[in-house]
Amino acid sequence: MKVLLICEREKVKDQLVIALSSYLVEVIWYRDPIKAMDNLDEIDPDTIVLSAADFPRHWKVFLAFVQGTIKKSVSVFLLISDTFDREEKSKAEALGVQGIFHEELRNETEWESLINVLHPPAKGKGEQGIPTSKESFFEPSPKDRIELLFLHPETLHLIEGKITRIGKETLWFLPSKKEKTQDLTPPLHLPACSFRVGSSLHTIDLELLENREQLVLRFLQIPPELAERF
Repeated sequence: MKVLLICEREKVKDQLVIALSSYLVEVIWYRDPIKAMDNLDEIDPDTIVLSAADFPRHWKVFLAFVQGTIKKSVSVFLLISDTFDREEKSKAEALGVQGIFHEELRNETEWESLINVLHPPAKGKGEQGIPTSKESFFEPSPKDRIELLFLHPETLHLIEGKITRIGKETLWFLPSKKEKTQDLTPPLHLPACSFRVGSSLHTIDLELLENREQLVLRFLQIPPELAERF
């Protein structure tokens, strides 16, 4: 399945890539809707996801262009922000938009709704992917005192940052200094990571699955305090 994503921000793109990572989906990212229009025939997408938050004045024009240009049936979905009002939603429905989702995909329900409307084919057991779309997760608060430190495997620089989301098998980590992690290429084994949960300190191994706006890491063993939450 081929999904054309049109948005300006890499963070939004990474959210969609993570949401679809357990499925047989190729995400083709364009920052410029005009360039996407020029290459529509070549891209030949099955689905188009367009950020109305990034292009509030152009999404309607783009939709009209798609409807008048592509001969096959292509579903179009919008990613919106909190400023997208009821009037705009009514216009989107009238213009044939098949679905509207908040760009942050802020909870598991929104992730599942996106998957349900896209109907992407799932990866087989032997195919690697990040099991995030069906995986329950939570966003730790400062009160949880969940922290991660690890050493760069080659430079031995200390990597610090913030854990933004935790699942039973994966966690999302935002480095405080991204230049220290830019050269980390997945898949990559990260041994002896220091992982704090409350007052307990653990030494665990992790595997780097994605290195984009955030690092997506897989637990090779999960601390029991976290396992109890799932």
